[in-house]
Amino acid sequence: MFSKILVAFDGSDHASVALDKAIELGKQGNASIVIFYAVQHFFRTARTFPIPFLSMSVNAYDLDEQSEQAVYNSHKSLGERLLVEAKQKVEDAGLSCETELVESTGPVEAAKDLVRDKGIDLVIVGAGGVHNALGRAVLGSVSTGIANNVCCNIMIIRAECST
Repeated sequence: MFSKILVAFDGSDHASVALDKAIELGKQGNASIVIFYAVQHFFRTARTFPIPFLSMSVNAYDLDEQSEQAVYNSHKSLGERLLVEAKQKVEDAGLSCETELVESTGPVEAAKDLVRDKGIDLVIVGAGGVHNALGRAVLGSVSTGIANNVCCNIMIIRAECST
């Protein structure tokens, strides 16, 4: 089975179901779970997609430096809160858990680094995240990036297919 499971977590339905799957698999093999949230993913999305209907984030091009920092801090605070809640859920299930709030890279690079540095043998990621309606129709950029770039077993979870 797996000994250390990494979960990419953004609070979306897909990520929540991915966390549930990690807990289920963790219980089967007494695995520890590492959960991460990448602040840069949400912040860079605003810079990458300035068209309002393609992003739930604020268009950073229109912000002064102080407002830009406020948006970043908001995403960081959200990540901290989500990680506390997710960790509690894992620990309530009787598994050991650690969390990583990643500020320096996006989620794909973060997953690559964490797999390498923490001896992860399975990454579980949701098929889509919280960004936009278009992204919910296809496999998300994070899950695609992780599947194509991370060197370990990958499980991609679709919230609408799990019951």
